[in-house]
Amino acid sequence: MPYLAHFGLEERPFTLTPNPDMYMHTPEHTAIAQAVVYALKQQAGVIKVVGDIGTGKTLLCRILLHALNDVQPLAYINAPERDEDRLVDTVCKEFGVYPGSRESAFEALRYFLLEKHAQGFTPILLVDEAQALGVEGLESLRLLSNLETEHAKLLQIVLFGQPELDLLLRRYELRQLNQRVVHGFYTSKLTMDEAEHYVRHRIACCKRKSNRRELFTKGALTLIAKSSRGIPRLLNVLSEKALLVAYTDTAPRVERSHVEDAVADSKDILFAPVAIMDKTTTRRVLWAALAAEAALAAVIAVLLLPVGDVGGSIFSRVVEQLAPSVTSVQTQTASLPGPETDQSRDR
Repeated sequence: MPYLAHFGLEERPFTLTPNPDMYMHTPEHTAIAQAVVYALKQQAGVIKVVGDIGTGKTLLCRILLHALNDVQPLAYINAPERDEDRLVDTVCKEFGVYPGSRESAFEALRYFLLEKHAQGFTPILLVDEAQALGVEGLESLRLLSNLETEHAKLLQIVLFGQPELDLLLRRYELRQLNQRVVHGFYTSKLTMDEAEHYVRHRIACCKRKSNRRELFTKGALTLIAKSSRGIPRLLNVLSEKALLVAYTDTAPRVERSHVEDAVADSKDILFAPVAIMDKTTTRRVLWAALAAEAALAAVIAVLLLPVGDVGGSIFSRVVEQLAPSVTSVQTQTASLPGPETDQSRDR
């Protein structure tokens, strides 16, 4: 992207895809990772890591995936199936187990786990977005957690999920699985200092080696940290938009005014609208939420909807900024025979 050269960057520092190469170690995440590894060594059975949307659960899951890959056989599921048969099929596939024509996937998985146990291993299943399993899928996981010998578990399970996962586990029909969750850990938002350091860290990971300048002023960092409420995903969105605003202004660094434009362009993400209801309706909704915690979880989910890529009016400003160069490229290629080349299209 053109703005990368403008700021002396080799790649985009604020992509929304979890990137272990840009992982910033915080005391909380480090403590959680160490605690999960310790619990796995103790063969605790089922472990859960819960946190709000955008607080780094998936990135933490992938960090653990890399850290544990050489220790025990691992299976990682990031789009879990609710159906029991499909879920077991997916787990088998992740472990590299392919059932024969005369055995079920569950039997094949059991034989695999027994074989690994005989070799001194206890395979680990990491499940991201575990709340998507629902009651049926979580009950299927309980059946997998039952695979054990007289002295040891054959499979250890780590669940990563949003707060809805806790609500599901409290349901009466899932009380057996809930009792098997030996350890629970919770990810929270970054502090103001951590949020500012997060932006600097991501920039440092993507800077050219010869680039020594600061790309965000102190005022810009403070406003980003405050407006994002310390949520890493929102930090990424605001920082990316602020860089684009500064680029369209041909500014050498991001100032507070650029962040103000980014915040104004992100109101739908940062400040979700609240429905206006009369007192009777409000009282009825509140009682319903108290009676069924899933209703409250749904409200939380709406307020914390995941964000997409950079867009809105800021993106339009970038397009306008690039318009002259695009016209120039089109003029140069108009006289060339044949279809447009990949190189011209990339430019």
